[in-house]
Amino acid sequence: MEDSAQCTVLDTDKVRRTYKFLCALAKSVLIVAIDWLTESNIKKEFIDWEKHILKDLEVEISYDFKLRESFDKAREKKC
Repeated sequence: MEDSAQCTVLDTDKVRRTYKFLCALAKSVLIVAIDWLTESNIKKEFIDWEKHILKDLEVEISYDFKLRESFDKAREKKC
């Protein structure tokens, strides 16, 4: 999808400082690992996303933040 404002889920392999990623985070769009999409495809339905929230410890340590906490804060304070 080209318009990130219309996005409901972003699947990616790692944290990136791209327009789409930062918009998704600011709008509290779910950011999940690619395996969520792969497993959903195998089961022919969208599976529970909670177990597939993106984790990228290397980047989180490097930038001193926690993606899940940032997502939760964005969810509380709608952008």
